Amino acid sequence: TTTSSTTTTTTTSTGDPPGEVYKAIVCGRGYGCEEGDWEDAPIDSLHEVRCCRDCSDGCPNAWKQKCPYEDPDVYSRSKMRKRVCYERQTFLDAIDICASVGGRLCTPWEVEAGCAAGTGCGYDSEMVWACHYDGHECVEDTECCGLCVNGECDGEYDELFA
Repeated sequence: TTTSSTTTTTTTSTGDPPGEVYKAIVCGRGYGCEEGDWEDAPIDSLHEVRCCRDCSDGCPNAWKQKCPYEDPDVYSRSKMRKRVCYERQTFLDAIDICASVGGRLCTPWEVEAGCAAGTGCGYDSEMVWACHYDGHECVEDTECCGLCVNGECDGEYDELFA
C-alpha cells in the first residue's frame, strides 16, 4: 500500500512590497492618460510636477486660475522659476519644488477637476504627483501627503518620515 499526502500553502499579500510607500499620481488634465486617470506609485518613482496654491485675493501672474467654477481660490502652474518644467521627479522632490514657489502639490480632486490642466510643459497627458492635506477624509495612506489616521489625512510626508 502506498500513501501520499499533499500540503497546500496559502500566502496572503498586501500588494505592496515591504517598506514601499505609495502616493497618488493623477492624469495631468484629469482624465484620458494612457496610464489611466489615477494610480498609486512608489514615492521614489519619477513623475511630472504641477503645483497648486490657495489664493483668495489673487496670485502673482505665474499662477493660473483654471477652475473658477469648481474652486475659484485654487490657482496652479507647471512652469516654475525661470519657466523651468520639472519632469521625472520623486514625490518628495515634487513637494519641495512646489514649496519653493509658494505652492503645494495639487490634490487629486483638483487635478481631476482640471484645475491644473493647460498650465504648460505638455503634462496634460502625463501622470503628475498629487496628495490630500490635513483633515481631508481618506481611506488609505496613498491618498494623503502624510498618513490616513482615523479616516483623516494627518501630517506631511517629509515631517513624518524624514
